[in-house]
Amino acid sequence: MKILNYLIFLAIVLAACTKEIPFDEQFPFEGERIVLFAQLNPDSIVRISVSKSFATFDLLLPDELLLPDARVELYEDNNLVETLIYTDSSFFVSANELRPVPGKSYHFKVSHPELDDAESMPETIPDFVPINDFDFYEQGGEMVLDFSFTDNGNQTNFYMVSFWGLRGDLGDYSIWHYFPENLFLQSETECSLINDNTFKDTCLNGETRQFSAIRFDDVICPAEDWKDGRIFFTLRSISPAFYEDIKLRDGTPEPGFGVPPPTFTNVIGGYGTVLAYQEDVVIIEL
Repeated sequence: MKILNYLIFLAIVLAACTKEIPFDEQFPFEGERIVLFAQLNPDSIVRISVSKSFATFDLLLPDELLLPDARVELYEDNNLVETLIYTDSSFFVSANELRPVPGKSYHFKVSHPELDDAESMPETIPDFVPINDFDFYEQGGEMVLDFSFTDNGNQTNFYMVSFWGLRGDLGDYSIWHYFPENLFLQSETECSLINDNTFKDTCLNGETRQFSAIRFDDVICPAEDWKDGRIFFTLRSISPAFYEDIKLRDGTPEPGFGVPPPTFTNVIGGYGTVLAYQEDVVIIEL
């Protein structure tokens, strides 16, 4: 009986101490804003996605968020280059098929009759950093890739490496993507983010460094299965904003019903990201 009375008392106390705060009071909707998303690199024609934000519990189809009647201006080194055109692919693209130039900066100014204007912060296309050499081989049932590159010591640089492949015997189901781990020694914890494939040149400023980066166990990439196919290894030189975007999300768990994690944006008056990179790709035929 004492236990029952204690449980009833505990329930009353907990109920009295609990205050429910509506979601929209904790995280108020600031109204519809323009949302921009673009990744600029010299290998691709400039294009950008333009949409609008919406409240958490709004029921909208993706097409209802697009803004095909927006005006999108592209600037190169702060000079107006052109007004982009809307295409059926839901992107605004350069009618002149402009490709970004390394060393130059680019930003967008976007207006819409029903929304406040938005402008992305200038993004400079990073310099090209080539993969110096590489060696792909089997070792103890694992696939290993050794590679090296030279960092430019005259500036701060940021990098991302990734690895993906196609198995010829599985057709369209063969595509997989893997981010390498353990690029740096355990003593070099300041060199990279939690997802070890993204790092700045803290530990290799101005140096040529050899990495032994990609190892796969029998579950992910059994060596005996790779009789035919192709491996793609990518070294990206990324902008500081690109790095900050990844850094902010680095190791952040999925929010579920908890507090939404912080998000990076470099769009003034709106939301989203406009980021820049340049990459070198090695294709290994198996």
